[in-house]
Amino acid sequence: MILDINYDLFEYLILHIDINEYNKLKKVCRIFNNVFDLGYLIDNSLYNKLIHIKGCTEKNILNIIERTILSEYNFRKNNNIIKKLLKYSNSTILNVCICSHFNIVIKYLIEIIYNTSYKKYKNLINIFDKINYCINTNIILTDDKDYYEISTFIKFCFNIISIYDNYSNNTSIIYKLNIGIYIFMLIKKINNSLEFDENKSKLNEIIILQNQKINEYKDLLSDQYYYKLIPNYYSNYIINLLNNLYI
Repeated sequence: MILDINYDLFEYLILHIDINEYNKLKKVCRIFNNVFDLGYLIDNSLYNKLIHIKGCTEKNILNIIERTILSEYNFRKNNNIIKKLLKYSNSTILNVCICSHFNIVIKYLIEIIYNTSYKKYKNLINIFDKINYCINTNIILTDDKDYYEISTFIKFCFNIISIYDNYSNNTSIIYKLNIGIYIFMLIKKINNSLEFDENKSKLNEIIILQNQKINEYKDLLSDQYYYKLIPNYYSNYIINLLNNLYI
């Protein structure tokens, strides 16, 4: 019987059983329910483990992340969000982001997009605080592979920003502002992690652009027209955050 098989072999078989069969197998018996329960991987955002299960695709991972966020914030599903993330990225970039041991950054991006769409500014403040804590404690860049993974995710974010070019001006600005701040936080993390001046020189152009863009966003938030788009407490929070993102 399969339950008598050496556990290492059983664990090997799990990776060769299609993910779409897991729910059926969980109903076989209590041991199967434990073995084929993906709750631990999902709850701990171990998407780089999930993606290696047979039949699991980048789309599956994004849908899993989305379901987690919908449950956490009690939001209704927006059919366009994941669809557009897939459309405006490519499978190579997305796969690198998911397989990275920094893949939590993808969940933060989707959280930002959903909470922006619902105009949940207090949630967004909590998300940015959470991102800041994560960047400073959990995202430790030590080698070229780490820099490549974070840089690839930043490229992914730039692709996603282009989604909002076709939105109305007011809506577009809020999405680009929030995603842009996220990008700035990651770029500053890369800059602070680079050990040698010759490596930092590679970032010179993007640092200049980041500082210019921060100035633009601050000017925009001080404009009376755009100032009314978001609550005062959020505007003040963002301005303070932007002031800390200069490089």
